[in-house]
Amino acid sequence: MKQPLRVAICGGGIGGLFLALVLKKYAGSKTLLLHVYEAGPHFTETGAGISIWDRTRSMMKTLGLDEALAKQAVQMPSLTFRKSDTEDPVEWYKFFNPDARAIPRTEMLNFLVDNLYLENTSFLTTHFSKRLTLYEQDADDGSVAQADILIGADGVGSATRKKMYSDLADRARPTGPKRAEELTELISPSWTGTYAYRTLLKSEKVVDKSPNNPILRGGITRTLMVSPVVRQRQGIVVQSLHLVRVDRSRAQHVVTYPISPTVINVIFFETVIGGLGQPLTGPTTSIASREEVINLYKGWEPDLCAFTELLFPVSDRRSQDRRRDFEVGHQSSPWLAALRRRARCPPGGLCTFEHQLPSSPTADLSYEAHAMSTHLGAGAGQAMEDAYVLGRLLAHPATDVSNVTDALRIYDAVRRPVASEVVERSLKAGLLYEFVAEAFPPGADAAKVHAGDPDELQKVAEEVMDMWVRQNASTPEEDWLKVQEMLRTA
Repeated sequence: MKQPLRVAICGGGIGGLFLALVLKKYAGSKTLLLHVYEAGPHFTETGAGISIWDRTRSMMKTLGLDEALAKQAVQMPSLTFRKSDTEDPVEWYKFFNPDARAIPRTEMLNFLVDNLYLENTSFLTTHFSKRLTLYEQDADDGSVAQADILIGADGVGSATRKKMYSDLADRARPTGPKRAEELTELISPSWTGTYAYRTLLKSEKVVDKSPNNPILRGGITRTLMVSPVVRQRQGIVVQSLHLVRVDRSRAQHVVTYPISPTVINVIFFETVIGGLGQPLTGPTTSIASREEVINLYKGWEPDLCAFTELLFPVSDRRSQDRRRDFEVGHQSSPWLAALRRRARCPPGGLCTFEHQLPSSPTADLSYEAHAMSTHLGAGAGQAMEDAYVLGRLLAHPATDVSNVTDALRIYDAVRRPVASEVVERSLKAGLLYEFVAEAFPPGADAAKVHAGDPDELQKVAEEVMDMWVRQNASTPEEDWLKVQEMLRTA
């Protein structure tokens, strides 16, 4: 009888729980022991909504969850892009995907939890208030939990990632200092060059001040941009909107979309040209003032200025209603895997995973997740795609303790190119939204684009269309079929 494959997932967010759900469905008769470690006292998510595009829906359909999810998610209307840095705005692009849906992050997390704990969960043990700080090669005193594979789903500041790449760099340094330097550069997230000012607005306040504001527009000419949600209650239809401006050193755009029948999520983006790839030297989040945001958008179209003046705390409980975030990302991302880890988890304390790295010097066990910019609404979806392919691979009858290293290399070979392309495409999409000339298609006249020339704007619109079409050009099932064939012939 084969030894059970012991899997530890560090992080109980959407990616980690979706992986657990895939393992639950596909492990079948295979013996698999799963431990999920979550830093908080319970599963929780931060942020507003997430987009459910065709690729995500296809996974849900395969898992038999598409109909249940459809009852909680809402259809997204068309995406409308506006050039809004003058008093006479121009709508320059619209895109509509009739199958696209959106759902608040907390509702998606609860959906995964509900389905994960439905029926038998004997294979799963959940540990709360456990945060990975490091893992070490040699065991010492204390309670010890063993695992054959550790998967880091612990976010953009992943401790799993930091420790793993630090160890790999240390191992490479004696014989390959250049390689060690490359590995060291992969440890920490870098800046995309963009600030994201996030806030919430009460829709009735917008109605009172600006009843014809485009972010409230209903009917056939619905407007929105990126991760939109549309809900209609009491005669108010809240839509979302994308607004653009660019100058030599900074570029800006605004995204609005609702997260409830009465609350609109608003993100003011400001990109520092040349900031991409710069190291982060301070906190990734700070509180921004109302006046700071208003000053950024002076001179823009009146409807935008109207709702910037409404920035206010949505409730007394929400102390960070105007938050400035550094958009961050990785050259390679925080879905990690390493073999034969042992975890020391003091009761009620932090969880320290201990490990033995594979003896082969060529084993580079870094596996894509997707700390990325938000401009295609693809971050959560890519994490779920990673989880889907990795979960099916680990649950496959041909994968066991003896060959799990080879299985992970196959996963990496298939998923890394897909994920890397999405990361780059999302960055480019953000530059296109902000009319940054370096992202323009060949032949586009930057000066005419910035002046609002319809023909030149159409060239940019076609490039944006290409970004969105390519987003749904294939499915995660195709990735899985490639993995399955490589596993069969390995």
